[in-house]
Amino acid sequence: MEIHTRTAQFWWFQLVFWSIAGSALFLSGLTQMPVFQALVRNVFLLVAGFLSSCFLAMLIDELRWMKILRLRLTSYFLAYFIALFCVVFINAITFTLRGVALGDITFGQWFSGAFNLALVYAFWSELFIQQIYIESRTAPARPMVEKLVLEHSGTLISVQLNDIGSIIAAGDYVEVNTEDRTYLDRQTLQALEEILGDDEFVRVHRSKLVNRNHVESVTPLSKGRYQLHLKSGSSLTTSRGYRGTVKERFLASIA
Repeated sequence: MEIHTRTAQFWWFQLVFWSIAGSALFLSGLTQMPVFQALVRNVFLLVAGFLSSCFLAMLIDELRWMKILRLRLTSYFLAYFIALFCVVFINAITFTLRGVALGDITFGQWFSGAFNLALVYAFWSELFIQQIYIESRTAPARPMVEKLVLEHSGTLISVQLNDIGSIIAAGDYVEVNTEDRTYLDRQTLQALEEILGDDEFVRVHRSKLVNRNHVESVTPLSKGRYQLHLKSGSSLTTSRGYRGTVKERFLASIA
């Protein structure tokens, strides 16, 4: 599974959402159990929710090639089973703190709270999909950029975007590749992606951007990966996490 680089916006979203959700779950727990048990239960749910939603975000990333409705339904389904797993674990701890033996816990007690937590996860999924996918698709067009100014070997160089075939992360640098030359510039791939937008330059790997106008053919590989053949004669291998992007942005246009 491809591990995607998350932006600061995502981590703020995570902190705010799970702080609010954790507080709400704690207050709800106070109506059903003593303070200490409610605290232990909901601290666990807060940490588990934060971590498991990061995992859920990766799963949604893997499935982003789906239609929005199908992506929503699939994410809700996954959210429900993650919620079930979390509440079964925490209910075992909760009833043990109450002095109830695990063998005496009823079926209903094992899954107590699963529906409420599933609703929290479903709400998280909807916000994540809305923020990451729907808003990004409807975002206003960025100002047209025709040239990229790079600092190569201490010299500022202006390179026409039409001449750039690919941009690849290389540690603290990026390799900007044209048909006949490679420039090394000290900046991040994410910074360049924000400048260039995604109309022409498409992310096909967490460390690779490719100019869609330079792609001449696409070869399917195993496990949802593809090989993009560029006009320069070079080729790039995409990652499985971006197979939906490749299908949408390259296969349809080439066909």
